[in-house]
Amino acid sequence: MESRNIIGIELSGDTLRYAEVQRQAQSWQLVRLGSCGFDFNVAEALLGHESHPEALETLRLALNNVFGEGYSAEVRLALHPNQGYSFYVPVSSGLDEAARARVFLQEARTIVGTETPKLHFWPQPLYVEEFENGETVTWYHISVVFKDVYNRFAACLQDFNRVRYQFVSLETSVAKVISERMANETEQGRQRLPFILALGCYESHTEFLLCRLSNLHFSTFAEGIKPEESTRHSLQMMERLHFLPTMVGSIFIYGNPVDITAFASLTYAFGVTPKLLNPMTLMGDLSDRLLDTNTSLSPFVPCLGAALLS
Repeated sequence: MESRNIIGIELSGDTLRYAEVQRQAQSWQLVRLGSCGFDFNVAEALLGHESHPEALETLRLALNNVFGEGYSAEVRLALHPNQGYSFYVPVSSGLDEAARARVFLQEARTIVGTETPKLHFWPQPLYVEEFENGETVTWYHISVVFKDVYNRFAACLQDFNRVRYQFVSLETSVAKVISERMANETEQGRQRLPFILALGCYESHTEFLLCRLSNLHFSTFAEGIKPEESTRHSLQMMERLHFLPTMVGSIFIYGNPVDITAFASLTYAFGVTPKLLNPMTLMGDLSDRLLDTNTSLSPFVPCLGAALLS
């Protein structure tokens, strides 16, 4: 079976992180993992409301320097929840693809505003919910960007050869890494509670993800909070969903390097000790080489997850 290369990208402030995997059937192998630093806010340059041609040209050259001229791959950019629009929507499982697309577009226009330029959106199915009458709905997480942002991304990838590109939600990307990790633990026979809590720590905001049986169930984010405040936000999210803290069996931290002890209050609230979400165990033979570096791999969770999405 033919293999394909998929590149996951994540932007945070002045940093671009990337992970490339080669997929064949259900297996994958890491090809490269790294980051690029800029002297400007690269996330704002690409995803902001105003265009910054010089910054975008620098971004194009950086990608060319990493992957070379005429490189053939599929590229996915994982969007942080504060970098675009995203929402959850239930759709009747009986609708066909065209009908679902109309629902997604209507919801996107409602959230973004009806008087908007053309939108690009990417639906990612999460889970199926069944009601007492037997009817089912499929819950989707939708990522939305304006056409201008989509076109900027395309311009930055012009040196690739017949590139396929799309935006994906960072939340589902992180959930994919969690799923891969928890699958390994399940194979080892470990029993676990139904929910997994994950917190993403960044300079501008903190992300809160709740996974159920390793699938993304809900997410939110808060701007400008300290690590010690994350416990209150986590408990509020659980209460909103009518779930008990005792239903959480694992807590993971990802994103910018942090002092894990700053999240000690999570242990008292949930009875679970937080751990860094380190994708090292997923990287096979390459992990030995990565172990020699002093760089934490937790920041690479979103871009690796984007590359691993089906």
